[in-house]
Amino acid sequence: MSLHNTKHRQTVSNPAIAVLISAAFITAVGLGIFTFTLPLLNFDERASGAWLGTAFAGYYLAKMITAPVSGILSDKFGPRAILIPASLLSALLPLLYLPVQSLSMTYAIQLGLGFTSGMIRTVTMAVIGNYSDHEEMHHRFSMLSTAFNAAFFFGPVLGGWLYMERDFVHVLCGVSILMAVSFALFLFSIPVSTSTACPAPLINNTREEKTFWFQLPLLLSIAGRTAGIGALMTFYPVLLKTRLSVSGIQAGMIFTVPNLTAVLLLPIAGRMLASYDCKKTAAIGMLISSAGLYLLSMPYSTPIFILFGIITGLGSAISIPASMTLSSALNNKQGHSHGKANLAANIGFFAGPLAAGFAVRMSGATEAALQSGGLIGAAFCIPLLGESFSSGFKCSAVATKKIRTASFTICLLILALSPFSISSFSQHAENMEQTYRYTDAAMGTVVNITIEAESPSKAEESARKAIKTMRFLQKDFDHRSRYGSIGRVNKEAGKEAVEVSERAYTLISHGLEFGKKTSGVFDITIGAVTDAPFYYALSDKLIRSKKNLVDYRKVKLFPDSNKVFLPVKGMALDMGGLAKGTILDAAALNLRKSGIKNGMIEGGGDFACFGEREWVIGLKNPRGAGMLGTIRVRNQAVCGSGDYRQFIISDKNGDQVRRHHIIDINSMESADESIATTVLAPDAETADALATSMFIMGPDQGGRLLKKLYPKCSAMWVLPDMSVVKTENFPAISNKADEQQGN
Repeated sequence: MSLHNTKHRQTVSNPAIAVLISAAFITAVGLGIFTFTLPLLNFDERASGAWLGTAFAGYYLAKMITAPVSGILSDKFGPRAILIPASLLSALLPLLYLPVQSLSMTYAIQLGLGFTSGMIRTVTMAVIGNYSDHEEMHHRFSMLSTAFNAAFFFGPVLGGWLYMERDFVHVLCGVSILMAVSFALFLFSIPVSTSTACPAPLINNTREEKTFWFQLPLLLSIAGRTAGIGALMTFYPVLLKTRLSVSGIQAGMIFTVPNLTAVLLLPIAGRMLASYDCKKTAAIGMLISSAGLYLLSMPYSTPIFILFGIITGLGSAISIPASMTLSSALNNKQGHSHGKANLAANIGFFAGPLAAGFAVRMSGATEAALQSGGLIGAAFCIPLLGESFSSGFKCSAVATKKIRTASFTICLLILALSPFSISSFSQHAENMEQTYRYTDAAMGTVVNITIEAESPSKAEESARKAIKTMRFLQKDFDHRSRYGSIGRVNKEAGKEAVEVSERAYTLISHGLEFGKKTSGVFDITIGAVTDAPFYYALSDKLIRSKKNLVDYRKVKLFPDSNKVFLPVKGMALDMGGLAKGTILDAAALNLRKSGIKNGMIEGGGDFACFGEREWVIGLKNPRGAGMLGTIRVRNQAVCGSGDYRQFIISDKNGDQVRRHHIIDINSMESADESIATTVLAPDAETADALATSMFIMGPDQGGRLLKKLYPKCSAMWVLPDMSVVKTENFPAISNKADEQQGN
């Protein structure tokens, strides 16, 4: 299984290549586990999103630096001198977490893995490029790409399993073991004589592969493709969450369609297209992939999402082996060649999510992320397509120059018309004020703030302060944050009372009041159940066994010291039923203090509107695309609950039933009186809590409660048969197509 090295022609046996690809695959799975679970840990700890973003930026920056450097060193000292130390270091780095279990250490480990993964990927590609003729190279690169894409699927699956008990030690031990296996494979399969600097075959036997006009279009196209992939990975899950009424598991399956398509088609494309012009194949494949990515921003139905996902994956399967083969022709020293190619790829991975995030912020729409990724990918592959035509038709020097000029002009024109040119705020005149829209992330969702202000700078400054307030309260209120007020109370359940922040104490007090007024229908101690991941998918017997832990009346408050005590071990608070509303109210108050008179804050489908301006709010269809209609509100909050947000479909007594995240305390099963509710109230906290309560109670019991205790509030229910019931004071529902949500 050793690599065979000859002076004039480099060859390698297929078993040796298989071992090399296997080692790279195992390394990629380990990296996939880590990069998938680190955001989950960050979320559970409610650490700053800025820290997580910085860690990932550092990870890709490390890969950018390492790719060309490791390629040069491989050419000089041999691939063994790079692969073995890099894989060994990858196995040891995760173990640093054992003595120092902190988020800062995980970020440091990620940075280190960025350096080692950049080395392993670059040098592995260089070895394959150096020891293959043209057709072998195309096929072997397709297999290597299949391995990398398969790792992108298996890594998160394995990572989710290892993190099931929220113990990051299990994750890092799994990563370390996998890296140790790849280290062993590299150690015993790569002989000392292996090199990446021997003469390699030139593509199509041309002389221009090393020239500027060959390298620039190729490197641009690679960077454009990975920029699109980066945008897809970052924003596609958010788009699926907001567009489709499907479970988290179903959304995850739809998310994997482009990658799964590429995995299935890469081996086929690698063999079928090996004899074709690599420039043209790579460029056309990238155009197909970019078109699919752009189209993914448009659909509202699952089948269309799947179709466009397949198109995106098809383009990747066509372009990746061809672009890798072209990369081998950048330099006879394969380390140099693939170092440049991986540098371009990592620049795309680094810049793509940043550019997509910028587009979202400028347009105020998540769709802009995928549109910008698709447009960047398309623009950057046009010069390569132009080069393929000029060389394919053997154009004269003058014609070639014209084609190059035209292709780069088209590239720049596409970029100029991309979402980056959209104004940072949608604005229009209204009296003496201007309306501005600001988009950011908080509370685990996309938040849109629409406000009237005298200037863009005033609007942005006010919106930033509001978002900062939301993130601060989110961290304190979330029961999964072990350092927040609620998390600390839960941790000490059955042990001692815990002093909490003043805001958290007020929130808990209000939650207990809602529990009393609804006779326990609304119960913040449901955290004993909801603390488990995908709790609604657990067995009915296990959920019912926790019923004795769910009783709001057992919570002890100490107002003199702001202390809270859960007297029974296993009890836990979950403020999710009203905390989002509380946070929206706090953000609205923050905007008012900044001098904003009219505004609307939307987060995850809930709205807090203030001022005298009238706003149009869309009512989501809980069983399909689009809206049931729109309502007009002024100086009110609008919150909803539904069984379409988090759910699974399971079999019960031979029937298909929807098990979702809203639990009826009496039965300890998913509530089934309604499938969606919408509540209007003077404040978002009340609207949020009542939306959950009304969902569980249904229109008869819920309507009586509102009339007796909350006469200023109104509600609408969508029943299982899709009929609509609403209180007398609920606003009129309009079905006019021209009324857009949030206008």
